[in-house]
Amino acid sequence: MGLEFKRAGKYYQCKQHSSFVVYADRKGFVWNSQNISGGDTIEFLRKIEGKSFPDAIVAILMCVYMNTEKL
Repeated sequence: MGLEFKRAGKYYQCKQHSSFVVYADRKGFVWNSQNISGGDTIEFLRKIEGKSFPDAIVAILMCVYMNTEKL
């Protein structure tokens, strides 16, 4: 998705969408303007990007793989 976040107290606020915040201490996210909330990365990909559970897992694995190759 290419989103950038900045720390704002106890949470991280998305620079592109100010109503989208991630709570590190609660391990969850809220996108107030879209009325979407959730708890983990898989749920994020399912709700925000519309991926199925298997496709969300593949997306996470691909991200890990791509970042591992850079090492």
